[in-house]
Amino acid sequence: MPPSDELPPTTDEYSTPPPLLFHYTSDAGLQGIIESGTVWATDIAYLNDSRELGHGFDLLKQALIDIEEGDWTDHLADLVTDMFTGSSAFRIMVSCLCERGDLLGQWRGYSGSSGYSIGLDTTKLNAALEAGKQTQLRRVVYDNETARRMAAVWARFIDEAWRPVAERLQRGSQDPDDGARAMYEFAGVHMATAAAACTGLKDPSFIDEHEWRTLRIVQPFDKSDSTMKFRQGPMGLTPYIAVDLTDSTGKLPIEEVIVGPGPNMNLRMAAAEMFLLNHGYKNVEIIPSAIPYRPT
Repeated sequence: MPPSDELPPTTDEYSTPPPLLFHYTSDAGLQGIIESGTVWATDIAYLNDSRELGHGFDLLKQALIDIEEGDWTDHLADLVTDMFTGSSAFRIMVSCLCERGDLLGQWRGYSGSSGYSIGLDTTKLNAALEAGKQTQLRRVVYDNETARRMAAVWARFIDEAWRPVAERLQRGSQDPDDGARAMYEFAGVHMATAAAACTGLKDPSFIDEHEWRTLRIVQPFDKSDSTMKFRQGPMGLTPYIAVDLTDSTGKLPIEEVIVGPGPNMNLRMAAAEMFLLNHGYKNVEIIPSAIPYRPT
């Protein structure tokens, strides 16, 4: 993936997170996160939105066609389609965060019968992500008009990157190896960054999730990369990676933990406080959910 100064610009609204972001999880999830210092980032194809990538890709392809430069961009749009639908050279791994720490829909969807919402300091979170392997933090865009404008920026970026590749391909009859290298570089760099952009454009029906997400692009067939793991999920065997979120002290940047709605609130709050103290987290605020919901 290219460095950040090669990526198209985004507005502060979508690149600057609020002071805290929340990760909803079950009691077992909280235990695993604290003990490992990591969160799971799942292959985006295995998330609960059947149109992950597809919604953003449709907007990107239309933006390429709208550039209106004749056969050039029509061919490029078809090429992008082939690369998106047929590529196995990279996988996009995401973990989900939320702007709000006490949402009924999030408790129902992600925390089980006794969940927690972990509030993370985003300044420290960004520092931890930047210290890792090119993991990025992005806000999800649900507004279609904003998404179309952002897709148009990415389409122009891809179009400009494609021109020198096309010139190298035209010379390919004299140097086939150079043409093949040009296509490989274009697919491996620009298609990966375009796919990453599309992860942040979601159908408006998901707006209540108020989501930010970390994302990392991995090469699942690179035998030197042992980060890919597998777990059981709703769709069967599910690829994921563990993203290290610890800071220089070896701790996660946790500011507060909200205990999800349900019975035995006092006991669950006490257990969460004892568990955190046992692992060296002395200044984390434990907060009960304000939602009068009874998990079943």
